[in-house]
Amino acid sequence: MSEAEKDAEISSLKNLYEEEKQIVARIWEFLGSPSLEELKGRTLYDLIGEKEEELQLLQTRCALLEQLLSECVRHHYYDENACSPSWLEEAKKATSG
Repeated sequence: MSEAEKDAEISSLKNLYEEEKQIVARIWEFLGSPSLEELKGRTLYDLIGEKEEELQLLQTRCALLEQLLSECVRHHYYDENACSPSWLEEAKKATSG
């Protein structure tokens, strides 16, 4: 293996390492950058599972809120004088269709 090939392979490995560091940093940021004390023996997979459960709960809650907003708009359960016209327009767009 020539020096140029060795240098190219080392450079490629360095790039892979940097990419992996960036991926780990993004995952860590997504998990809220827990400290070792906060981990308390849990693995990264445990934390990811907890975040997935939390995300599922939030998605369910969001769907229910969208349904409630849709019902309110459809049945005119709002005071047009108290609502911002732009908000009302956005709410109608979000709940139509």
